[in-house]
Amino acid sequence: MLTAQPVLVKNINPGLSSGVLLGAARSALVGNTLYFSADDGTTGEELWKSDGTEAGTVLVRDICECPSLNGAGSFYTSYDGQLYLVGQTEEYGLEVWRTDDGPEGAVMLIDACPGDCSGAAPAIYIPLAVYKDKLYLNMGGLSGKELWVSDGTTAGTVLLKDINPNSFDSNPRGLTVFKDKLYFSADSAGLGHELWVCDGTAAGTTPVKNINPANFGSANINELVAGEEDLYFWAYENGNTGMELWKSDGTAAGTVLIKDINPGFGNGAPDYVPLTNSIWLDGKLLFVANDGATGEELWLTDGTETGTVLLKDINAGAGNSNIRFLSILDGKVFFRGNDGTNGNELWSTDGTEAGTQMLKNINPGAQDGLHFSTVHFTVFQNKMLFTANDGASGREIWITDGTTAGTQLFSDIAPGAQESIPSDYYLVGNTLLFFAQTQTTGRELWKYDLTANSANEPLQNIKANIWPTTSNDGVFTLQIESDAAETFRLETFDVAGRACFSQKVQSGTQQLNFSNLPSGAYFVHLIQQGATSGSTLRVSIIK
Repeated sequence: MLTAQPVLVKNINPGLSSGVLLGAARSALVGNTLYFSADDGTTGEELWKSDGTEAGTVLVRDICECPSLNGAGSFYTSYDGQLYLVGQTEEYGLEVWRTDDGPEGAVMLIDACPGDCSGAAPAIYIPLAVYKDKLYLNMGGLSGKELWVSDGTTAGTVLLKDINPNSFDSNPRGLTVFKDKLYFSADSAGLGHELWVCDGTAAGTTPVKNINPANFGSANINELVAGEEDLYFWAYENGNTGMELWKSDGTAAGTVLIKDINPGFGNGAPDYVPLTNSIWLDGKLLFVANDGATGEELWLTDGTETGTVLLKDINAGAGNSNIRFLSILDGKVFFRGNDGTNGNELWSTDGTEAGTQMLKNINPGAQDGLHFSTVHFTVFQNKMLFTANDGASGREIWITDGTTAGTQLFSDIAPGAQESIPSDYYLVGNTLLFFAQTQTTGRELWKYDLTANSANEPLQNIKANIWPTTSNDGVFTLQIESDAAETFRLETFDVAGRACFSQKVQSGTQQLNFSNLPSGAYFVHLIQQGATSGSTLRVSIIK
């Protein structure tokens, strides 16, 4: 399958030096423009953008015109066609900036902490969310890090509510839209770190429930995931359980423990709770948990105690299986897993124990085929492109169609024992943009034209329509024309090719509820059962 030809988009830092640092790249796709941090050898790490051409790969702005600091920090999200990020200057410290279509390229949104102190919060808190056509942020100065709201202008960027008064931080994080309200975790002086809800007003920004009321204890809410009926998260209930799986319907009475996975004071949550390590499959949530006996393994929940079960003990015994979910193809979830013998390799599951198997031992023996720190992927034409190492070619781009035979090296950018370590895959039409390194260029921006791969496998002609194409509440109507009752697989992806969820649908007319997805553009793939390709529809959600 070595048919793709890599093309260097631009050598940003000419010569052997790298324009993009390994592990330090910050990138985001806004429309058809890729924004990323890069260093041309003169400005330090600053904000760049690319349309996939050399001429269109340019410095957006030298935010910090200073030799000692990097101007472009954490990337947040897109709103109203612009990228929001942390910008750093000597005069203002760390503040929220946004790109701008004017001559400046990027502007500071507001000096939330006047002077050289920093008003922006680290991106690990996921401090931005789009809700009711406004942007909600975690930032601040004299009032501490609090919940702010913005319409994208300086005048329209204001503190919504000082949840933890007197300069203390409430650090609202995990902002998630669910049932037409905004949910997040925050720390207040009277309650500790608990679950909060916001309807867009200060008066309507209130705690949902004091899960851990003992001595101003904190529930330490982690990983909010919106479902159709409930919001799922990890929480700590002092004196009763450790960090366990909870759900909320938005009311205090409906905010309950789903299951004490690790009975007693032990934590059912993994030691490190990543913010995105879960995925939806046919209305059930796949996640990683530890029951105290099997280690951190693959679990499944339907939102009930009896329906929350260990799906498979991949690394038998107390060892952890190092699961990291990747994507969905044809009704199966693909993930990195470690069975304790074969290292970190590519696995898949259909939601059953028997259907949870290692897809391919890419790097035979105990070595890792999928490195722990470099799990990068995207989906194109019902195939997944990802980074893997077969032990001979180093870390390069691989492709899978969901079968062992169809899991192959896609292209060896740095031939032989060298490795290009490709990362940060983004799709712009049929063009794949990513970062990779060679001995002659250092680490830079590269691309593949995937048109030939698309032409080799024409899509099925499934007669389908979806309306409206743009929705304010995430609800759409899908119509599939068919002479007989047929079952189709519906898989939803964001514009970068990352899977959101998968479900089964029938021919005819039905409603699709995407209200748990944030604002943005999405691709809806329809695949007939047993087929390998299908039709693609595009929708947008603007909340």
